[in-house]
Amino acid sequence: MLILASGSPRRAKILKELGVEFRVEKSDAPEVSYPHDPERTVRENALAKGEVAHAETQRRRDESGVLSADTIVWFNNRIYGKPKDLDEAKEYLRELSGNVHTVFTGVAYNGEVKIVKSDVKF
Repeated sequence: MLILASGSPRRAKILKELGVEFRVEKSDAPEVSYPHDPERTVRENALAKGEVAHAETQRRRDESGVLSADTIVWFNNRIYGKPKDLDEAKEYLRELSGNVHTVFTGVAYNGEVKIVKSDVKF
């Protein structure tokens, strides 16, 4: 059984659609942000989330694999975190609209991380 160390409904949906058996164990790992290094940001956050879940599996002597991830938006040398409210979400959309921004996702599985970078325009 796979452990998804994420509360993201989208990530859970992807695994379900792939037919993967998993259980969710949301991580309370604090997130870090390196304002000028989006790759380091997603790498360290993905690893930290996975390490919290992995420590719990070790405590229970559970041999499940742990999958964790972190995604950020990068535009004009700035990391856009989750908006704190509707007004900030609207501000983000106005700033990103009509421009190309980059989405970085770090995916960790049992301590190994891969980073995917996608350019997006809307």
